[in-house]
Amino acid sequence: MNPRYERAARILYWLVPPVWGLALYWQGLFTWFQADNFAWLNLQVHSWNDLWKALFTPQAQGTVRIWSERLFFIVFKSLFGIHPTPFRIWVFLAQIANVFLIAQITCHLTGSRFAALSASILWISNSALTVVMGWNSAYNEALCAFFVLVAFFALLRYIDTSNLWLNRLQWVFYLLGFGALEVNTVYQLLAASYTALFAKQYFRKNAAAVRTGRGIHLNPFRADSQSVRRSVWFALCRDCSRDICNLLDMGGGLAADRNPRRH
Repeated sequence: MNPRYERAARILYWLVPPVWGLALYWQGLFTWFQADNFAWLNLQVHSWNDLWKALFTPQAQGTVRIWSERLFFIVFKSLFGIHPTPFRIWVFLAQIANVFLIAQITCHLTGSRFAALSASILWISNSALTVVMGWNSAYNEALCAFFVLVAFFALLRYIDTSNLWLNRLQWVFYLLGFGALEVNTVYQLLAASYTALFAKQYFRKNAAAVRTGRGIHLNPFRADSQSVRRSVWFALCRDCSRDICNLLDMGGGLAADRNPRRH
């Protein structure tokens, strides 16, 4: 290919998805604070003790979303006051980062830049993003996606290179994701499914380590269901685990109702 055309194609590859996203959601840059935004804007921090309470006191069904709700509103309010535009710009930047990550992951998996471009455009075109692009309190969804995508990309690179630092990077971003949104737990299924289908040596290696107890690789996923559950509890902080506990109890109750024990 002509170097000039190749350069133009590379520029379009990086430029088209974010420009398309701005074309779809540009009005979201100018939305005012709504609903739950005011509760987070009202956090009063005048001392280290106030900061601790603001960051870690459970809110909204017992959740503790440190990065995506507490720090997001505290930091931006302290820097910009109650001007919504900086909040909105930050959310848009997070989504642009997600678009680039999706493109990189797709290109890595398929070897096709066209597939990567298509995946990123389709993702940003999803109507489910409308709320995120127009409401600051939904920033947790964008940030959680960012942590999941970075962790998964680190896993892919770790499988290719066997670089332990990439494996640790996966671990770090996986754990950080719990400070954004509790559905971060889905990453374990994503990582375990990928390794089971396309990198069985890593899946089996974890299984052997867990079963024998001779050492567990630094991975946020495990091969058997019991160790998967244990890794969830290890990753979640006490407050964030409340919702997961309720779900497990509900599932256990349903299973007991369907399969009553005979005495």
